[in-house]
Amino acid sequence: MNAMLNSMEKRLVSRFIKKRGTQVLNIIKSADEKIVVHYTTRTEESEYLHMYADIIKNRRLIRPPLPLGIHCILKNKDEIWLGRLDVYHHQINKGYGTILVKELIQFAQEHGYKTISGYMSAGESAEHRSRLRHFYSKLGFELQDASNFSMHLHTPVVAPE
Repeated sequence: MNAMLNSMEKRLVSRFIKKRGTQVLNIIKSADEKIVVHYTTRTEESEYLHMYADIIKNRRLIRPPLPLGIHCILKNKDEIWLGRLDVYHHQINKGYGTILVKELIQFAQEHGYKTISGYMSAGESAEHRSRLRHFYSKLGFELQDASNFSMHLHTPVVAPE
């Protein structure tokens, strides 16, 4: 758990993360003092990776009508295809999408993936596509054209013991 959480917050979080089949990836305190629990329900044999984030504020779980999440396909042992990032209008510009994508990057590095790639749908409005392009580029993704983006990963260096 993140060292920024006090003991009361850790106890509170532990009650919310006791979900069947859930693996907690990280617990972060956001800039606006909300606790973000980032978790997955993936099993080792699945080719799909779904990561979610729950938000806790003032000792209550904030469950939006549509969950925060990132949905990927593990295409092969080297590449993850980012199929969808679910951050809805009232959640934009609060850092939740950044948290989800950074956790995906960390997951990919820890599991030896070399590339994360994705596609922005042509059905998005021009303004939304512009925001997505800015979002992915600020996180280090290369924009190949109007729709495609990718990131080539480097394996994290582990310090010798």
